[in-house]
Amino acid sequence: MTDRPKAGEPPDLTQPTEVLRYLLGIECRRLEVALSIEAKREIVFPETTVIIRDIERLTAEVERRDAEPPAGGAGAGEDRAQTISSAGWAPADLPSLGD
Repeated sequence: MTDRPKAGEPPDLTQPTEVLRYLLGIECRRLEVALSIEAKREIVFPETTVIIRDIERLTAEVERRDAEPPAGGAGAGEDRAQTISSAGWAPADLPSLGD
């Protein structure tokens, strides 16, 4: 059985690129909510810094992968180590972010 992630741990950057993009969208929405709450309460929460850190890490990893040259004829921007299909995922497996 796999241990559950602990709160405050950075995201797993070995996940497929599509998963990282999905997590980035979630973190961006969390940041919007956190900043709104901070403004209303006129207080800064340390958790907001954690959200920002995770956004920075996810963004850096996605940008790094997007900048990699295609390997072995793979499409541009695909992660050489693991793509969503090689991990047994499908885009439909990711819940909608509900724009």
